[in-house]
Amino acid sequence: MAEKEEISCAETLKRFAQRVTTSSTKERIGLLQNVTVCVGKPDFPENAVKGVFKFLSLAISRYEDNRSRQAVRNLVRELAKVHPVATLKNVTSALNSESEAQKKRVHASRSSSGDALFALTWTCIVLQEVWTADVTCDKNDLKSLVSVQCGLIYGALAAGWKSVSDSTFRKMSRLFSLNKEKTAMYAELLQELEPSMYNLSAVSMLLKHLAKTKEQDLLSKLKGPFVEMYVKQILGSRNKPPKMLLESCNELLRHLNHAEFKETVLPALQKAMLRSPEIILEAVASLLLGVTIDLGQYVQDLSKPLGSK
Repeated sequence: MAEKEEISCAETLKRFAQRVTTSSTKERIGLLQNVTVCVGKPDFPENAVKGVFKFLSLAISRYEDNRSRQAVRNLVRELAKVHPVATLKNVTSALNSESEAQKKRVHASRSSSGDALFALTWTCIVLQEVWTADVTCDKNDLKSLVSVQCGLIYGALAAGWKSVSDSTFRKMSRLFSLNKEKTAMYAELLQELEPSMYNLSAVSMLLKHLAKTKEQDLLSKLKGPFVEMYVKQILGSRNKPPKMLLESCNELLRHLNHAEFKETVLPALQKAMLRSPEIILEAVASLLLGVTIDLGQYVQDLSKPLGSK
């Protein structure tokens, strides 16, 4: 019996591109496993990483079974190990449209949040591999990936499904637990992103992790810049912030002290209520419920803009 001829990486990638969206679970798992094997071979070109992610992105809403999704995660991990820089750049490009779509979605569902979590997992795998191997990456590429994560985290939390929300935090917390220096760098990248209220989704994950792991020094250091971000992007918003985003901000609000509330938050709150109460009222209610300090001394300050409306 003749020995079975080994299929080249080029042929494997061609079949993958043609059949990646097949409804056959067995077939697509086989395709993903074959590509995963190819990644470590000499004839797998680095520029093929872009094509792999292009077609993988088609699987986000199509692959609903755990075995197929695990096969995807295995492939992403292998790509990140062998071609970390190219993988970081191309996973960002491939998932950017999904991230933006999550931010624009009006009615989130269990399915849409599950898709966001699936995509977020890819980015966590890539960052884990890059950080673990201490690979030097372009800062702008890292910022772009973090920006994509912000939209995906928001999308994963948006439907309010506890199991999905809990899994989102576990994945991000696992990432932050790898290296304290990298976590501090992640916080720095968050502050340098193009301003957006959705960035606070990732901020909430980071602060929740720091509080849970009792990393008080870093939490205290970051609180000021993130309070400024909250004031500008939530209280200063020209559009009504989504409810789930407001709930996420509680991870920041619960750490406010009297000085921060009185000097930074209260003036912005009063200004926002005078400018556009119909837009900001829900955010103000969420703020007052989210803080843990005693607001008794601010009753008169708060009653003026609230009472006039």
